[in-house]
Amino acid sequence: MFASEEGSAFTLYSLSKWQRQHLWRLTPKEKNTNMTNELSRIPQSFTFDYNAIDRKFTNEAPIIRDIIVYAARKKMRDIWGDLSFTIDDFCNELGYNRTNLQRTLAQFENVSSSDLPMIHGDSHVWDGLFEYALYRALNENIVVSRKRDGVEVIESYQIIERLCVHYKNKGTSRKREKREYSIKISNKLLEKLLDDYFLIDFEDYKNLSSSHLSSVGGYRNFYLYMSRMIATTRYKSTLQQNEKKDHTYIISIDDLCKILNVNFSQANDKKKHIKKTLNYLLGSLKNTPFFWEFVKQGKPYAYYVSFTFPHATISFFNEKLKAVFISKLKEALKDDYIRKDNPKFSGYEIYQASKTIAKDDFMEWFFSPQNRERKDKCFRKVYQQIYHMEYEHDKVSFDNLKLEK
Repeated sequence: MFASEEGSAFTLYSLSKWQRQHLWRLTPKEKNTNMTNELSRIPQSFTFDYNAIDRKFTNEAPIIRDIIVYAARKKMRDIWGDLSFTIDDFCNELGYNRTNLQRTLAQFENVSSSDLPMIHGDSHVWDGLFEYALYRALNENIVVSRKRDGVEVIESYQIIERLCVHYKNKGTSRKREKREYSIKISNKLLEKLLDDYFLIDFEDYKNLSSSHLSSVGGYRNFYLYMSRMIATTRYKSTLQQNEKKDHTYIISIDDLCKILNVNFSQANDKKKHIKKTLNYLLGSLKNTPFFWEFVKQGKPYAYYVSFTFPHATISFFNEKLKAVFISKLKEALKDDYIRKDNPKFSGYEIYQASKTIAKDDFMEWFFSPQNRERKDKCFRKVYQQIYHMEYEHDKVSFDNLKLEK
């Protein structure tokens, strides 16, 4: 990795000179011999309104963002299973220290019981960072806006719809008590994971770390935004029917600072922070190589950042047949959902009924363990249609889905 000055723009390269000239030729092996595919889905909404989580949850935003990403990944790996985890599970996956997440927040020290985060006077006090994040994700909705075709759509999401705490054992103190959390993500959010999502590499996401929680939040929020950049460049290459051509994504320094959740008044300070941050990201991301430069974009000063992703990166973030399978499975299960209560319906009648199906009721059933045998049978049937082979495993698992035949 090296840097150089090109005119008034500072350019930081993550690839060699030959590689930069032949970005589209790069293979995953040339980029990183240890590259693995840990693609996870995230709702597009959180990249279009990129500071919605920070705006709503402030200090708890980094943990709540991680809970959303972590829970979405677990659910999409076991769509019909229970979504349960311990704080140890969460810390091991996201790189946190358990003690730090369990420590009582300063705002709840030496306060009356009426000021503690409790639910209807229950004895469980949600005053540690991790549990307070769960508490807020359960009790508070997040408002997200998005502009499409000149129309701004504003939506309110509930993140966690239901939360159960299982007390496994009594420790010597409340903080040492073993707890398992079972959560139900709201149907509205789950539906986004089926129809309105971008892809991230979970390994890259969790490897972004810092001793400062706010920095972790900024890094990871930017990585979520990168999923939008990559999807946009793929879309451009499809429109131009030239997938091997390099495409750039340009964003202003001000917007980039908002995504990173940092505030600087001087342009030079903003650029220094962006340079430092992107330098860190280039050294930390193993499966998402890119390079960038400050550009003028027709202005007197280089006040924008241009990102370019090699063709191999664009190709990497593609679920291919897995995405086709999940989409077809949803449609097949919608038919089955109607047929289970109307076994004598014709194909035309099912088609007509699907137009007026109660979306929330269907989503509730789709993600639940109800009628598991019917769902497993449908899974195997759709798998054979998409992959042209029988599903070879005894137990149905979304982890076993292949990207290609």
